[in-house]
Amino acid sequence: MEAIVAVYSDWGIGDGGTQPVVLHADRAHFRTHTAGAAVIVGRKTMEDFPGGRPLKGRHNIVVTRQNLTIEGAEVARSTDEALELAGKYDKCYVIGGASVFRQFFPYLDRVEITKIDLKPRSDSFFPDLDADPDWVCAAQGDWQEEDGIRFCFCTYERKDKNKVMEEKLREYARLLVEVGVNLQKGQTLVIRSQVDCAPFARLCEEAAYAAGAREVVMDWGDEQSTRLHYLYAADELLDEVPEWKKMFSNGYAEAGALFLSISSGDPEIFKDVDPARLLRSSRAYGKAMEPFRSRLMANRNVWSLGAIPVESWAKKVFPGLDGKEALEKLWDAVFKSVRITGAGDAVEKWRAHEAMLRARVEKLNAWRFKSLHYRNALGTDLVVRLPKDHLWAGGSSATPEGQRFIANMPTEEIFTAPLRDGVDGVVCAAMPLVLNGNLVEGIRFVVRDGKIVEAHAESGEAVLKAELSVDEGATHFGEAALVPYDSPIRNQEILFYDTLFDENAACHLAFGDAYPECVRGGEDMTAEELAAAGLNHSDTHVDFMVGTRDLSIIGTTADGEEIAVFENGNFTF
Repeated sequence: MEAIVAVYSDWGIGDGGTQPVVLHADRAHFRTHTAGAAVIVGRKTMEDFPGGRPLKGRHNIVVTRQNLTIEGAEVARSTDEALELAGKYDKCYVIGGASVFRQFFPYLDRVEITKIDLKPRSDSFFPDLDADPDWVCAAQGDWQEEDGIRFCFCTYERKDKNKVMEEKLREYARLLVEVGVNLQKGQTLVIRSQVDCAPFARLCEEAAYAAGAREVVMDWGDEQSTRLHYLYAADELLDEVPEWKKMFSNGYAEAGALFLSISSGDPEIFKDVDPARLLRSSRAYGKAMEPFRSRLMANRNVWSLGAIPVESWAKKVFPGLDGKEALEKLWDAVFKSVRITGAGDAVEKWRAHEAMLRARVEKLNAWRFKSLHYRNALGTDLVVRLPKDHLWAGGSSATPEGQRFIANMPTEEIFTAPLRDGVDGVVCAAMPLVLNGNLVEGIRFVVRDGKIVEAHAESGEAVLKAELSVDEGATHFGEAALVPYDSPIRNQEILFYDTLFDENAACHLAFGDAYPECVRGGEDMTAEELAAAGLNHSDTHVDFMVGTRDLSIIGTTADGEEIAVFENGNFTF
């Protein structure tokens, strides 16, 4: 289906239902294209035709909600009815007005545009196809003049949907490689991916080699097989980790490899697995992968995490849609979250975003807060004391050699580490948490001297308590992260059921391990020195969201000055 329209330089098409500028050449252009074709037109627009009658020499389809019979026209009372009528003809043009253009825009694959080099007042507009990455100007004629007014004829075509998706996927892969892990020539990259995500993982592999990777090593996983292992494997295997798995992860980390993980899957894949079996496996892997995990937590290796949708995840996020539609909608949400529009400028957007985060980091570090006081109507009333030499971080991190990378794609957070024994009060989760393939909702913690002494949840409480029992450090806090409520992810008003996204929609805390970079000199400290500096250590690290629209955070400096950091869920600076 096509449309034909005259637009001004700001893509305006009219004011008060009329065209401020009318060109004879444009009228002739319109007659030539639409002669003998079907035209879809709104009732009000038709009434502005000469005599208020349908156009001669065309098959008029008039769109109206009124129960009318119009001589010389077929009447459609819905979009579907108009499309059905248009299907009878070899060629059909949508010709207006503005509401009809909007109504049928999703069905257009070609638009004939007359560009008029003027900007009169307009109150109705056609979509700016020059700014829409899904459209391309396939042909543009020479600029002409009529009565001193410049104009030209253009043909725009919608890009093939599959091609547009492929371009966005390739841009996403480049983003993860060039900005996420910031791969440099001659480096080795390990890509961890579920087998369901193999096509995208291979795009990342291709992008890495294009960036100069020495080698790309694929580390495949299969969550369905993992589920079966948890359910049915011999009991003693839950306490064991194969030697080759230890050698793989710990060995590549020791050799200085970069690690890119592609997250995906069903948020509740392990909901029917005994939490005790999950806990035993988690403890075994925590101990076996300690060298690997410690190196990544201390930023000795470059690492980054991205995510791509699969149908099971999409249907959880959009339960009212069928699988295909839900998947398309979740892809759109993911692309928005990582600033991909198809225009090819995501890398530049991320560099500007990182600069903004770094500016806020510098501001927070200059204040040297002694504590933060969180309060909201949900029930959170929590004081978080900070280590004396704490540091805020956000945007990118850096290895000891100075290679910068962004660990989470997307990221909106600025974070630091709480003082291990310095958290007191009550904190309530503002969003559900996906934990070990289970959904945990309505979390409420009571905290004394840094330790979670009461843990409650409206659902998934057994899973939550199992994670808190991983080790002694699991009941203390390792991260306090600030994220504005008015963020690109939160503004989509989607619960992703994935911590990578949901934690960047709201302020969050994490129980478990702290990041060594959150204390001055921490990346060069031993475990004992980090503990002495006030940081928590654990084999787990679980983020849960606490940010709400009414969240208030007051920072207190070393000399007792109180500074509002957050008001009504957002930064005050």
